[in-house]
Amino acid sequence: MKKHWRARILQWGFSIVVVLASVYFFAFAFSPVAQKSDYTFDLSAIRQLEHSGTGSLPTRINGEVIATPTFPHALVAAGAGWGGHPMVMDSVQVVFPDSTLIIDTALDQSMIDAMSKGVPFFPDHYAVMQKAMTQAKTIVFTHEHPDHVGGVAKAPDFAAIAGRIVITREQADSLKDPRLEFPQDRLTGLKPLSYEGVHLLAPGVVLIKAPGHWPGTQIMYVALDNGQEFLFVGDIVWSMENFDKVTGRPWVVSAFFPHEDRTAVAGEIRALHELAINPPHNLHMVVAHDAAQYQGYVAHGWIHDGFDLR
Repeated sequence: MKKHWRARILQWGFSIVVVLASVYFFAFAFSPVAQKSDYTFDLSAIRQLEHSGTGSLPTRINGEVIATPTFPHALVAAGAGWGGHPMVMDSVQVVFPDSTLIIDTALDQSMIDAMSKGVPFFPDHYAVMQKAMTQAKTIVFTHEHPDHVGGVAKAPDFAAIAGRIVITREQADSLKDPRLEFPQDRLTGLKPLSYEGVHLLAPGVVLIKAPGHWPGTQIMYVALDNGQEFLFVGDIVWSMENFDKVTGRPWVVSAFFPHEDRTAVAGEIRALHELAINPPHNLHMVVAHDAAQYQGYVAHGWIHDGFDLR
């Protein structure tokens, strides 16, 4: 009888271990990416559109780091370990001979504290970004999450920047969701941009629709006058590692983003992976929150650390 119960206990224990291992695998380690993608990324067509514009190309890319959180690596890339993974929350300034364009606006101290207490936040950098927004010709977003539109949502002088904001129809519709905490009175005064596929925003700057992570996600292509090209991919992934290893965020993270279409994101990862493994020598993919990549690009001189102010 005792042997019978011992066998039963071992059997139950084994079953529990199998169930827990399966739950862990599907929640944290499973993020399949198809061998072929339905998402098409035609770099030659984007370059043709970029060349169709008139005016001077931008001359440099600047970055302003607003906060530096650390995420568990396992939440950044499915199947990774649980060590700390340094991240950045930043804003990007595209500098033209006579104007500037800002991509994403990070978030303020209150918003970062609400997300997680103790995250390093740089108020002087945030103040520089706010000043730069009042001097920019255009302010645009890779997508509508609070850590990308927060600087506009909390801008102390919104009237000074409202006419500079280019928000897409999809982004404006999403920002009506109260969970994104975007002031509705600021939203109603904006005139959303509607486009299909790609849109020439400025000389050398092309918007490329990439819904998946969020309905209003768009990739931004920027070509400098020195021949260097950049693809700002926002939060399609959180680390260049995701493209290198062809894996997305784990399912448990996507569960916190109710509008994320994991199939669409996987297709974008596959398409951008194919571009990343054999890119033109002058094309640089920029992942919004990849701290190591940001530091590497600064070291190479591809991105300059700190905004220009007039």
